[in-house]
Amino acid sequence: MRLARLGTLSLLFLLLLPACDGGGVGREDSDAATPLSPIDGGLAADGAIDAGRGLGEERRGVPGTCYDGVDNDADGQTDCADEDCADDPVCCVANAACCAEARTSASFDAPAACDGDFAACGGLDPALVPFGAISPSFEDGGLVPGGGASYGGVALGPALDPRAVNVVVRAEVEIPSAPCTACIDAAGIGLLDAVPVDGQRVGIRVGVLANAGRGELQVLIADRVIHAESLGAAGVRSLAITLTIDGRATIEGLTDARTLEVALPSALVPAVIGRTDEVPAGAATVRVREASAAFEACDVPAALGRATQPVLPNGASGFRPTSLGRVAVLDTPERRLVVFAHDRALYVASPDAAGRLVGADGAPDLLLTAPEGYEALHDPWLLLHGERVVVYFAGERPDGKLEVLRAEGGPDRSLVLATPAPVVLPVEVDSADGPTVWVEDLAAGRWRMIARVGTGEHARLAELVSMDGGGRFLWARGELASSTVRAPSGDAFALDRDEVAEPALVRVGDTWRVYYAGRSGQRWSIGLLVSEEGSAWRDLGLVLAGDRSGFDALGARAPAPWLDDDGAVRLYYVGTGGDEGAIGLAGPRGTYGE
Repeated sequence: MRLARLGTLSLLFLLLLPACDGGGVGREDSDAATPLSPIDGGLAADGAIDAGRGLGEERRGVPGTCYDGVDNDADGQTDCADEDCADDPVCCVANAACCAEARTSASFDAPAACDGDFAACGGLDPALVPFGAISPSFEDGGLVPGGGASYGGVALGPALDPRAVNVVVRAEVEIPSAPCTACIDAAGIGLLDAVPVDGQRVGIRVGVLANAGRGELQVLIADRVIHAESLGAAGVRSLAITLTIDGRATIEGLTDARTLEVALPSALVPAVIGRTDEVPAGAATVRVREASAAFEACDVPAALGRATQPVLPNGASGFRPTSLGRVAVLDTPERRLVVFAHDRALYVASPDAAGRLVGADGAPDLLLTAPEGYEALHDPWLLLHGERVVVYFAGERPDGKLEVLRAEGGPDRSLVLATPAPVVLPVEVDSADGPTVWVEDLAAGRWRMIARVGTGEHARLAELVSMDGGGRFLWARGELASSTVRAPSGDAFALDRDEVAEPALVRVGDTWRVYYAGRSGQRWSIGLLVSEEGSAWRDLGLVLAGDRSGFDALGARAPAPWLDDDGAVRLYYVGTGGDEGAIGLAGPRGTYGE
């Protein structure tokens, strides 16, 4: 299987652009533009997309046919559910069939030389962790799980996040020819909520056991037997559990394989499990000859953990932000810059060794105050243009309307900014904020922007294009409707029922991703849109919400994504838990000790 490749953050967005004239700043009298045309081929006579044979020539010629909401080849399967789209990079995001090659978490072959307590056997995989009131042991070349009043066994490596990896647990289990039927004697494999300690009861999320005492092969869900069949003749039985990121657990080794739905927590432990109690001396028991756990890492943006404490405010600076707004992040050769709106101005900080956001003297540094004619600054966005830092942001006028402005820093990535200048947008835009901007073609001066725009109706996220180096933008596809990326859904159950805001774009391997804030009622959450080249977007839904207990208990918004050195997406974001906001940090589970 293939994992959508994780690359480094780039500001090259592979889009075709309309030709348009240069121009100055200020409001534009005309927003006419040549509509963005599809790549040659793939259009039917009436202009409708004709995917025909899925990922054939038509697919490559018409980007987005795998996530346009249309069954283009009329085979009863739509978009990413169509097998023709199985290898599309956008469809591979959060797809259990598009994951990295399997890696072994831990394994053992019962060593013939070991007899007795598990812990006394040398040369075993150090990732194996025994548990149970009665310790597991090796007998006659097999592992006897032990357990006592509850299950015992051996954890096959550390906890895994089943939301982000497909997990496969396998074992070869030997069933004796004359099992003890008046005792407890069972062994198998499972996925546990945690490794039990100090006599804690084992919580089995899903498992399969050869129960010789009952003469049954049993399937367990949430500690309960939900299926049992005859154990059958003595001999070695191969058992396997495959749990995929969509919550489907397939049990092999039964008369017929069974697939079950399993609720996925953020961590599960693969393990050999069983109970061996009150077995007469000398009686043969069920033994595990060998076992292993493996996982396939999948690209699942919603499988996030978060730091329990905010990175701002923090004790290192004493700085307490008020009216905290959007966050933006930019990695430069010297440091990571994190810019945010606070108290009507823009401030800049960088993470210290502990990850806390600090400035030169502890507190974040003032970057920019509102220029003449504006009351406050909001929604910064940073990019590198050659060796200069460019900051886009929204300026609030005295009448409350928002406009997009930009300011350019000095040589060698200096943060001494020139006087901000308004960015020209189409004439019908009466308010704009939340700009996310990237350079498509530096030599040609072609720039791209996604921003929230208001045109006398509900504000929406829309794409715009500049042909003069980022000073004047027109609709990417000639008019607002076809250039819309996301509008409030109106869906009572959607994260963005009532409002969309604060888009932030990052490139991850073969996909472009726009994280954005959505509001439903009074609660803000962070959603995600994914595209291969920007002309069509797949909605991945919710990726981060407030945790209802910490500094972000009332919501999460203002995402600022970046790619770390390991290729994983991490987010700064603004969490709200009361009167004050705070900047939090989220990333792959386990990153921050959660």
